[in-house]
Amino acid sequence: QKEVAESKSGLIFPYGNVEKLEEAIERLLSNIDLRKELEGNAKRYVQNLSFEKHFIKLKMIYEKVLKNKF
Repeated sequence: QKEVAESKSGLIFPYGNVEKLEEAIERLLSNIDLRKELEGNAKRYVQNLSFEKHFIKLKMIYEKVLKNKF
């Protein structure tokens, strides 16, 4: 859920709660402005992700693990 911010980049509902899922779908279907806003925010979020940032974080984790192991 960290990747989805309620009403910013998506709509969150409890796992398995069909009623809440239905409400979220109805909300999206009835509100074009909300759909456009969520779409734009989600695209911006994804564009800010990069393989390089992910690789650097992963490398730091591996280095920390290896340092503590030996």
